[in-house]
Amino acid sequence: MHNQRYPKNDNSHPLIMDNNYKLVADMIKKDLFGVLLKAKLICNTEIAVLTLFDNSQNFVQTYFHDVDGNVSIDKVFFDYVFDVNGTLEIPDVSTEPQSQRNSVIFQNFGILYYYEAPLIGYDGKIIGFLSVMDRRPNKLTDSQRTLLSLLCIEVLNLLQDKNQHLQLTSKLEYVKSTLDMTSQVARVGSWEYDLVDDYIDWSEMTKIIHGVPKDYRPSIETAIEFYKDPQHKMKIVQAINCAISTGASWDLELEIDTYQGTRLWVRALGKAAFKKGKCVRLYGTFQDIDKRKRSEAESIRSKKMLEDVLNATTAVAIIATDAEGVITLFNRGAENLLGYKSEEVIGKITPTLFHSSREVRDRAKELEIEFGYPISEFRVFVEIAERYGYEQREWIYIKKDFTQLYVSLAVTAMRDISGQIIGYLGIATDITKIVLQREELEKAKKLADQGSVAKSEFLANMSHEIRTPLNGIIGFTDLMSRTKLDDTQKEYLSIVDQSANLLLSIINDILDFSKIEAGKLELSIEKNDLYEMFAQVASLIDFQWKAKKLDFRVNLSESLPHYVWVDSLRLKQVLMNLLSNAIKFTEKGSVALHVNVLSSDENSTTLRFCVTDSGIGIKPDKQQKIFEAFSQEDASISKRFGGTGLGLSISNQLLKMMDSKLQLESEHGKGSKFYFEITLRSLKGDVYEWKLLESLHIMIVARRDAERANIALM
Repeated sequence: MHNQRYPKNDNSHPLIMDNNYKLVADMIKKDLFGVLLKAKLICNTEIAVLTLFDNSQNFVQTYFHDVDGNVSIDKVFFDYVFDVNGTLEIPDVSTEPQSQRNSVIFQNFGILYYYEAPLIGYDGKIIGFLSVMDRRPNKLTDSQRTLLSLLCIEVLNLLQDKNQHLQLTSKLEYVKSTLDMTSQVARVGSWEYDLVDDYIDWSEMTKIIHGVPKDYRPSIETAIEFYKDPQHKMKIVQAINCAISTGASWDLELEIDTYQGTRLWVRALGKAAFKKGKCVRLYGTFQDIDKRKRSEAESIRSKKMLEDVLNATTAVAIIATDAEGVITLFNRGAENLLGYKSEEVIGKITPTLFHSSREVRDRAKELEIEFGYPISEFRVFVEIAERYGYEQREWIYIKKDFTQLYVSLAVTAMRDISGQIIGYLGIATDITKIVLQREELEKAKKLADQGSVAKSEFLANMSHEIRTPLNGIIGFTDLMSRTKLDDTQKEYLSIVDQSANLLLSIINDILDFSKIEAGKLELSIEKNDLYEMFAQVASLIDFQWKAKKLDFRVNLSESLPHYVWVDSLRLKQVLMNLLSNAIKFTEKGSVALHVNVLSSDENSTTLRFCVTDSGIGIKPDKQQKIFEAFSQEDASISKRFGGTGLGLSISNQLLKMMDSKLQLESEHGKGSKFYFEITLRSLKGDVYEWKLLESLHIMIVARRDAERANIALM
């Protein structure tokens, strides 16, 4: 005898899978007790015991058949050490060592004889054992041992058969549960009509669909009465009669009125079972398809409405394709535009047929350069739409009669709810007239530009040719003014000089305007002393404002930079033009130049230049007109004050070249304010510190109240 315990079984054994073997054994306990009785009779012993292991719960289930013929089930924790190799027989426990005699089973039952045969499963693992015991010494014969081994096999077969039955039952219950859940989700019920007993059985879901109570018992007549629509009732009656007579099955989509009166779409399927050539049973399924049918009806209605809208839109071509590019929709507008009938193209061709092959190839090359891979013919139209959802582009369509037209084509990628491309929608509008008009306008503009350039070049050349002799006149007039002349000669010579200078000013304006229009005027940006520039401007207009006895002021912000990078000639030209105009249109009052700092940083400053006057002002409806070339407020102004009307136009274009713009605020009869803002590279310059100013005494005399007020603020 070896001191080894029975090895623990794993739970993968077919007889104890999921620890259900105890349930199996309990279900066949009558059969097991019969086996124990056989064991007692075969071995002529008082007690027979069947022991089964339960590894997960660590206990042993035992089935007893004792000396008095009583049977019982108990849990016994064996502390006896058994031999795992084959059977075990103890003829006389009293002769065993004291340690073995102290075993619980021997002491409690007074056992002197013990024999045990293992229950070995089909995979070779031990799942229990069959034992016989007696209160007197004994020894089994070979035939008894063989019969006991056969009883062990009988126990295994009983357990195996019942376990397989339980597994099948469990699977059937699982399948039934799954079918029930599927039935609830899909709203599918079953039904059966026993023609022999005239009995109809509805499943729970079939009753739910009909809206009847659970205890409702239908008949063939009441079942048919749920079909209120005469046509639908006739269809189901014909299907039933045909199935009974010929065995034909049916699959119908019909409307019923539920027990509550609700109209419902259902799908009724039925089959017939025959016995000896006679139909004995009808059976089938019953499904609620109301949502699907109503959705289909809504879809059909929406599709019909869409088709009506598309066909009514005769001025717009609407073409849809599937994901491969085959046309699926071709509305009446497309028929009118291209000359094809819808039945000629739907399901047969792609929209590539309507396009110029050369234009398609050129576009394919553009896309290949952009994306870096080859683009097939149809992909030319949808690649951008597929990437970005939408593309609108002009194309040339070729009609069925091979004439061409221009269209604006918008292509949209259509996707399903999962984001997969299901097709493309193209909407084309005939823009042939627009394109032809645009081409004509471009030709006209080109001719106009050529004429404008020719005119500008002519004016520039003429101005240059005229200015040369005019400079000679001005020069000799100046020389003659220095000779001895009487008063009359001086007056005549002064008139000649003024007229010549006025003509030179006009010619210079025309020359500048021509250069700007021809794009030949360039700015020369250099570092300039801002204060010196203002002094030069003030000096140039000194005679003008004094001659008209006007007040003239220059107000400079104390935070002005000392140096700026600018084309000083052109900036002075703008300021001179604004100041000259202000003086010209002011009969009395004042003219002022204000220069303020709007913002500044280490390297640049934004300045506002503003020229104000108290002159005649400009009417609101004429304020935009004065910025046009060769324009003044009205003809009376031109006659009264003279001028070409080029000054403000030239100034505004010069400012545009400096990223600025001339702006105006004016009130008719009260004066005007012209201003512009410009950002220039700047430098503060050196700061001069005046010392001992407290010791100086200065007297300032001012004629005007405004001047005295400004001085008081210093």
